Amino acid sequence: MCNLPPPPTPTQPTGPGCYTNTMNMGWVEVPCECSLWLENTIPAQVTASLRLTVSPPDQLPTLDGPLDIEIALADPAATYFGIWLHQPGNGTAFAVSNDGQATTVRMGSADLTLSPIPIPACTTAIVEAHIGGGSFLPKLQMHAVLDDGMPFATTANGCSNPPPT
Repeated sequence: MCNLPPPPTPTQPTGPGCYTNTMNMGWVEVPCECSLWLENTIPAQVTASLRLTVSPPDQLPTLDGPLDIEIALADPAATYFGIWLHQPGNGTAFAVSNDGQATTVRMGSADLTLSPIPIPACTTAIVEAHIGGGSFLPKLQMHAVLDDGMPFATTANGCSNPPPT
């Protein structure tokens, strides 16, 4: 059995992160914009696929040009890196790298499905997205599906590059 999440806190947290007040029952942490939590709440490993889509259609991410759309996951053992390094499309539809701590995927296509990755028992893999390059139009949608077709509790999230205020 996996550990239960911490109970809601009655006071609004002041630390980094995003929080919501659950029907006045207390504050709980939730994924921020540009974050997708792949939360495995069972005591066995699962595998999950990631689908990344960019809109509007004229906003095409590039591997080495100005529109830089990336996701990153903690991956000190380079497990995800090894899977995606050998996936068809690496080098054209996307580029994958690992710096010893995290694996980063830079999109070169507006619609990308990454090969399934393992999520160990009772853990959460956090996908962090980034959009750069000066354009404020592109939106990234991230969607995760377990290999058995069942969605995660938090199945999707988005990311944008808002203009400065």
